[in-house]
Amino acid sequence: MEAIAWKVERKKMIRTERLTIRPFTMQDKDFLFELNNDKEVNRFRSSDTASMEYCIDSINDWNEKYGDGLLNVYLFEITESTEPIGLIGIFKRDSDSKAELGYRMMPKFWKRGYCAEAAKVLIENYFSHTNEDEIFAETHPENRNSIVFLKQNRFIEEVHDMQDRGSLFFTSRELWRASEKIGG
Repeated sequence: MEAIAWKVERKKMIRTERLTIRPFTMQDKDFLFELNNDKEVNRFRSSDTASMEYCIDSINDWNEKYGDGLLNVYLFEITESTEPIGLIGIFKRDSDSKAELGYRMMPKFWKRGYCAEAAKVLIENYFSHTNEDEIFAETHPENRNSIVFLKQNRFIEEVHDMQDRGSLFFTSRELWRASEKIGG
């Protein structure tokens, strides 16, 4: 699968076979509000609701912090209809931290391969354009769908901490490249 990337209004957009992956704009605030307040989406998150103000602040923060770089939190949508699916991104919580993959999708889009399609192109771009060797992801240990998704996408469980109620998964440049060579 070859991705097409280009700049529009100084913002990076990526197009795959079915998806457009792009930075959030203020026009997306209502969708982000809906996503952040969906009980099923947020079942395993520490916060299960967010105000509109929080959503607006998040969009501003992402755009200010990441601009058009490889690290960002993106909206991904069906290219044909421009219907938003969810958010996905590779980001760092601070300058000293490792890159983290994060994602959330509206339930009606679960189990259709959209998140895997978006994650694949973001991870490939990240490893191709940086010297970083790892990306991690964190999920709740009872979030079976997320755990299956991470394992199917070349992440290996590293830490399962019942006290913090979190599971950490990692993928590496080496693991990513090796599985690509064998058709993974």
